[in-house]
Amino acid sequence: MNRVGLVLSGGGARGFAHVGIIKILNELKVKPVCISGCSMGAIIGVLYCLGHDGKNIEKMINELTLKNILRISFSHGGNGSRIETYLNKLFENKNFEDLEIPLYINAVDIESSEEIIFDRGNLAKAVRASIAIPGMFKPAIINNRFLVDGGVKNNIPLQVLLDQKIDKIITVNAGPNKIADSVLETASDEENKRKLPHLSKVLIKSLLIMQSNEHMINYSKDNSDLFIVPDLKTYTLIDFVKHRAIIKIGEKEARKNKKRIERIFKHGKVRTFLNKSVPVKNPINKNKMTLLFNALKGDDFYNSRR
Repeated sequence: MNRVGLVLSGGGARGFAHVGIIKILNELKVKPVCISGCSMGAIIGVLYCLGHDGKNIEKMINELTLKNILRISFSHGGNGSRIETYLNKLFENKNFEDLEIPLYINAVDIESSEEIIFDRGNLAKAVRASIAIPGMFKPAIINNRFLVDGGVKNNIPLQVLLDQKIDKIITVNAGPNKIADSVLETASDEENKRKLPHLSKVLIKSLLIMQSNEHMINYSKDNSDLFIVPDLKTYTLIDFVKHRAIIKIGEKEARKNKKRIERIFKHGKVRTFLNKSVPVKNPINKNKMTLLFNALKGDDFYNSRR
């Protein structure tokens, strides 16, 4: 048997597709030796590494109503205290050290632009940082660092598994898989009559653009034995009520690759990865990101949404 790692990307509600992937792993009776997760991928990764199978995780998600999701997510002006309490309950107050499978969760330090990897300590705190979408939640403060959603810099946390020197890697990308086409536009002094979108929508869209970084996606494809991309073009980051359909899409895509997954776990020559020593490039300018998120740290922005 090969030692296989599993990468679960971010993607908001689209990340429910990871549950479908896990259901197929359960059918094949195979398990990865380690997992990395970003944002929603971190949540699903924790539940799987705690010992829940795909069907049980799906049941847990089905019991969450839209009303509960919104109440948990946006309570108290986005300060994250209620969601951290909820996550501790969901994860049974467990720590990384309690997991059946080693797990790595990423977040981003908004002041240094560093990618931070969690692999020990309280699970809820790590996930709370990894899902801190700018504009929705205040940054998580851990060890005097201001941390936000890992997808701001690296939506596909592959490198940490490459560093583990395991035999093979399966990556699931539930985030955007393509950069939007460029459009040539002529500058004009004419006043634009369009109504500005809500700031939260602007920030979410900005996050999606960051997640679709072409270098990051190509790097992940080149350094994975199997790169799974569920067909989620018609689903958005906030389509939580469509979780059943999204899980089915993930399961369908994994089923199409079922034989390849089985071969990766049980057969075949161990692959030499192309760029093991090459880190994922920072998809956005460090200074620009620091300036942007310094503006989001204060209470004024979050309180203005209430």
